[in-house]
Amino acid sequence: MIESVSSLVQLENGYVDLNLRKLGTAAVIILLTATSAFYFQQAQAQDTRADRAELNAARLDSQVEELNASLNNVNQSLQSLQQRSKRLHDINANLRSKVKRPLVKIEYESRSSSEGQTQVTLTAANYGNTTATGVQGSCQVYREGADPSYDALR
Repeated sequence: MIESVSSLVQLENGYVDLNLRKLGTAAVIILLTATSAFYFQQAQAQDTRADRAELNAARLDSQVEELNASLNNVNQSLQSLQQRSKRLHDINANLRSKVKRPLVKIEYESRSSSEGQTQVTLTAANYGNTTATGVQGSCQVYREGADPSYDALR
């Protein structure tokens, strides 16, 4: 290195004589080496980003496929429920047309208690072809150790 520098710089009669061609060539080589190193590092970083992007894209594709499969399953279930609902609707319509009297169904909805009294709520639905009047419901109550006459309410 010292020999190459000494060949670029000559000392004559107290003056420094520079070999500008060699000095310029050395500067260009240094500049090109630095530029090459910079762009090589940039290319490496770009390759790393591209690899990450490919991995993310593959992961997202996998998630999309899973979501699509789930959506297809939900769609099939929904279609099945819609078909069942249509069949039940058709059956109910058929029953309503055949029945000439009220067809009432009573279902338990809820109960609440306060101050020793119990309130029971029932829901009645008329499936018949005529108006239902005088609908009555009953429930059985069992209390352990109580008189059997308390076990039935009307």
